[in-house]
Amino acid sequence: MGNRAILRVVVALLAVSGAAGAARAATTIEDVAKFLEAYVAERSAEGWFVVRDDRAGTDLRLKLDRVHRERLARTEQGTYFVCADFRTEGGKLYDLDFWVQERDGELTVTETTVHKEEGKPRYTWYKDGEVWKRRPAE
Repeated sequence: MGNRAILRVVVALLAVSGAAGAARAATTIEDVAKFLEAYVAERSAEGWFVVRDDRAGTDLRLKLDRVHRERLARTEQGTYFVCADFRTEGGKLYDLDFWVQERDGELTVTETTVHKEEGKPRYTWYKDGEVWKRRPAE
């Protein structure tokens, strides 16, 4: 094989590997929202998602009401913030926040917190440059 043929093979291989890398890096906000919906469904028993409420010291049995796609955001490279509303069997509203990490093209929930109980926030959000951060509610 001549030098030109070898060069064409190398260029073709680089193009293919570059395209594969670009495909992995192209996670969209909608991809993250759908991932979270599937995550909750997979971890729900008879439709109920159980999460620990550290403040109350109890486990909450909740049903997913909706994922707030309009609030879904990247907090840092490869990390996403997802806000979702859940309800108890009695109808009490909880707003849960999830942090989703992307590693090697795979999404994983790394943290889940109770953000609001019946609309009352336990912490608030503020923007520091291009990154959203949280602080305790006053």
